[in-house]
Amino acid sequence: MIKQPPKCKDCGKELDHKFQQNGILVKYCIEHIAKRQADKARASREKTARKEKIEGRKRLMTPGDHEAKLQIEINAIVRLIDNGHNCMSCKREQRGKKLNAGHYHSVGANHSLRFNLINIWNQCNHCNSENSGNTIGYNKGLIRIYGKEFQEYVEYQLPLDYPYMKFRIDQLVQAKKIASAIKLSLQKENRIYTNLERKEMRIEFDTKIGIYI
Repeated sequence: MIKQPPKCKDCGKELDHKFQQNGILVKYCIEHIAKRQADKARASREKTARKEKIEGRKRLMTPGDHEAKLQIEINAIVRLIDNGHNCMSCKREQRGKKLNAGHYHSVGANHSLRFNLINIWNQCNHCNSENSGNTIGYNKGLIRIYGKEFQEYVEYQLPLDYPYMKFRIDQLVQAKKIASAIKLSLQKENRIYTNLERKEMRIEFDTKIGIYI
């Protein structure tokens, strides 16, 4: 039986016998080896360019950009903790839409408390967006569920505890990582918490996230 000469795996061209002694390169003809090397080099350059682009974007991100990313995670945590409970301000169930994460002290009025979970509870879109936060209803809701003392703490003492906070980028990045992990854990748990649990989880997670210690 005549042994067939080896052929290039790409084009089927017979390989030169001498060239076949060059280790792994014997699988391809010279032309396709060159093409494969060029393709590999191009893929490496593209990968490096994508990595540099991503790193460049990160370097260009402002503190405000990092705050916005963290706020998304914080709001998600609020919705997961308050899952199954109606609007804090009017007791309305948000049909067809998820409840909002409504700040008691708005971000514009008190930037320092924008990530504080004690300052954020579930609200319907009407109370949160269309009725300027419905503070009167918010107060009634906090009193109804947690009592007058807690409502007064949220209204008066919480801003005094954190009068002015300037968030560093490294602090925001680390807080987002922790908040993301908390969110994933709550998603896996996927249950309705009691009112006491909702309050205790906020205190616990504020401590874990590390901004309000």
